[in-house]
Amino acid sequence: MNCRQPSHQGLTLLEMMVSLTLIGLIFGAIIAIYTVGSKAWRKGNIRGELLQELQVITNKLSKDVERTDLASLTIAPDKDALSCLKLYDKDGNFLLDALGRPVWSSWVVYFEDGTELRYREVEWTASEASRAAPAPIESFNPPLTLADYRTGGKAYTTHLEEFEVQLVPDTSLLSVKVSLEKTVGEKLRENLSSEFTVRMRN
Repeated sequence: MNCRQPSHQGLTLLEMMVSLTLIGLIFGAIIAIYTVGSKAWRKGNIRGELLQELQVITNKLSKDVERTDLASLTIAPDKDALSCLKLYDKDGNFLLDALGRPVWSSWVVYFEDGTELRYREVEWTASEASRAAPAPIESFNPPLTLADYRTGGKAYTTHLEEFEVQLVPDTSLLSVKVSLEKTVGEKLRENLSSEFTVRMRN
């Protein structure tokens, strides 16, 4: 009577090496896909954040400039700051005197401060009659100039790369350029910019 020994054949060294190589390739591909996807996701988040900040800046600045008067506009020599009169209160209502004439309430100041674009208001404390005629911020408290009001206020962004404003010659158009940039780590960088023009009242 013949008795067969059970087979205990296992993997050869070559088969094991091939298997380990395939597993390594699969894990490497998974890690590469995850890395690329994670970077794209983070880049998308950064771009979304910058876009939101850019929209806030564009909308707010456009609204203030559209409602101001050219006679009240002051632009810094380096074109990185501006001030103009504001014709409405905190609720967005236009201020009018008893005769229905507009009354200016305060100057709004936009200025670059390092990587921040800041905004502040300077209340015009003159009589209502005096505030009926638009005037630049220099007339408020001589000899102070726009440069003296470039402090405090609210930061609309901390990712400012460039802020430039200039008056289009022989027009009531203000040209504005805003560039934002954010860097995460050493390699992930995203930037976004907007250039637009706004027409003033006069």
